[in-house]
Amino acid sequence: MAISESQKRKYIRSYFDDERAALAWALILIGIPAIFAFLIGIVMIIVGVFLLWRRRSLTSDEQIDAWIEEDYRRHDFIDRARQLIGFHEEVREPVLLKGGAGGANEEIFTGEKWGDDGVMRETPLSAAVILCSRDQIAIYRTGLDLTTGNRVNERVYEAFYQDVVSINVVSHSQSIDLDAARKQLSAFKSLNPKEVQKGLTKTKLKMSISGIRSRFANELINDTLQRERSRVYHIGLSNGENIMLPISDGRPTRLANASDDTSLGQAASSMLTLRNFVREKKCQILAETASGGGPLI
Repeated sequence: MAISESQKRKYIRSYFDDERAALAWALILIGIPAIFAFLIGIVMIIVGVFLLWRRRSLTSDEQIDAWIEEDYRRHDFIDRARQLIGFHEEVREPVLLKGGAGGANEEIFTGEKWGDDGVMRETPLSAAVILCSRDQIAIYRTGLDLTTGNRVNERVYEAFYQDVVSINVVSHSQSIDLDAARKQLSAFKSLNPKEVQKGLTKTKLKMSISGIRSRFANELINDTLQRERSRVYHIGLSNGENIMLPISDGRPTRLANASDDTSLGQAASSMLTLRNFVREKKCQILAETASGGGPLI
């Protein structure tokens, strides 16, 4: 069934806010002791169950993922970057990075939600584009607010190549001891209220542990999974700015150790060639400066 844009955004907001789920469970829990007043109790339970079914059918994890992909496709981030940056000529292909938190401020709705598949989803997300001219590098960054579909908190950074101090790469690793997690979960009487508000339940944690054990069976070491959660590129400029550009990873650490950046996808491969390009540009500038030719400005 096709839904309007307004309805879609409402469902996405409810996925992260979860107010409808709280109302549904309240009706069910109130309706159970009221079941002796047959009509009232039954009606409340039916309404509660219907709200849960309706919410699940419209805002399942799979549907949210599909809407996220739609939003990313709807925006031409490269065209927007070119519009704002205004280079007359580019000397290499743009680099497009997508994924990770969008760095929202207090005026933008921020939400996190544990899905039934054990995956954390969040809004806003992020996108970045890197453009290169003969003398300059420019970076466009934006958040993508899933509750509106809009680009938010757009920023543009420009620098001459000699002002790029560094391009550092930081991976964020995670170790998950599945046996310890299972024992700890069994001992829990209740979860942290903040985690419950994000949709995390003991059932979801159990499903997540079982799913990880099944999916990564060949990568477990003493029932522990090590994986790379994300890759973050830090571009340092001479004025002290540090521009962080994240992309998602998810590879088991053992596989990441045995492979190069190409296994992480096109974005990582593009960043590798970009780093080489900037390095060559800076070497060229240093050579020309040493020979008395002066910097290329």
